[in-house]
Amino acid sequence: WVANTKTYDIIVNARTTNANRALGLLGKNAKLARGAIAGLATALGAREYIQAANAFQQQANKLRIVTDSAENLAAVQGSLLKLSNETRSSLEATTTLYARLAQFSDGLGLSQQQLLTITGNVNKALAVSGATTQETASVVTQLSQAFASGALRGDEFRSISESGAAILPI
Repeated sequence: WVANTKTYDIIVNARTTNANRALGLLGKNAKLARGAIAGLATALGAREYIQAANAFQQQANKLRIVTDSAENLAAVQGSLLKLSNETRSSLEATTTLYARLAQFSDGLGLSQQQLLTITGNVNKALAVSGATTQETASVVTQLSQAFASGALRGDEFRSISESGAAILPI
C-alpha cells in the first residue's frame, strides 16, 4: 500500500506540475492577447482621433474664409456646435451650410446672427421633418450647392423635396 501511495504522489505531482505550466502559458498568452487588443484599440483610437482632427480643421478652414478674426471664428464655431447639438444635425453639414450662406450672401448684407438664424431654421425644419442625419447632410449639401450657383436646379430641388420638404416653405 505504501508503494502505491508513492506512485500516486509521483503521478499527482507530475500532473500538478503540468497543470501549473499550462496555467502559466495560458496567463502569458492572455497577457499577450490583452496587449494586442490594447494596441489595436490604441491604433483605432488614434485613427479616429486623426480623422476627427482633420474634419475639425476642414470646418475651421471653411469658417476662416467668412470670419474676420480668431475671436469671431471661435464664436461662430461655438454657435454652430450648439446649434448642431440642439437640432441633432451633423456639425459638418451645419458648418458647410453656414459658410456657403455667408459666402454667397455678401450682397444681401446679412449679419452673422441672421446667418446663424437661417442656418438654425433650416436645421430645425429638417429635424422636425424626421430626416435622418444622413438625409439632413444630403439636403444641406444640395441647398449649399444651390446657394453657390444662385439657383435651385432640378436635381437639387428633387433631392431637397424628397428628404427635406419641410424647408421648402422657408
